[in-house]
Amino acid sequence: MAKASGPRAEAYRDAAAERSQDAVELFLAGRCGAAIWVAGVALECLFRAYHRRRSEQLDTGHDLKSLYKASRFADRVSPRHVERMGSSIGLVAASWKNRYRYDPEDAVRRSIGIRNATEFQRRATEVVNAVQEIVNHGVKRWPSNH
Repeated sequence: MAKASGPRAEAYRDAAAERSQDAVELFLAGRCGAAIWVAGVALECLFRAYHRRRSEQLDTGHDLKSLYKASRFADRVSPRHVERMGSSIGLVAASWKNRYRYDPEDAVRRSIGIRNATEFQRRATEVVNAVQEIVNHGVKRWPSNH
């Protein structure tokens, strides 16, 4: 039997939970740009985890909306959370680019279209909180059978 390439679904799931907590810690340290980037990575890991449960093939790059669709994560969201999760995923997708890993804080802020530090901190709060909620929901709803 051929060995699966890349991380197992559970490794992606666990990484999502760890990166979500890392985003909180970065935010609390005043590192809003880094917190937004790591929060996006957490969401990317979660969607990759859900996709990996079904397939080895995934060619969506780092586009969160494409990963979300390919992962079929929406199928695992409890009905009472669908609207809020969709809105939160949209917020994160609009606030995150994988290239932020190379950008200084001011470049991230400008890329998002935010003019001042207070507004940037508010956006970072929203993104980090949204990712925490999504990842926690995804981990809680993780299917126990494969």
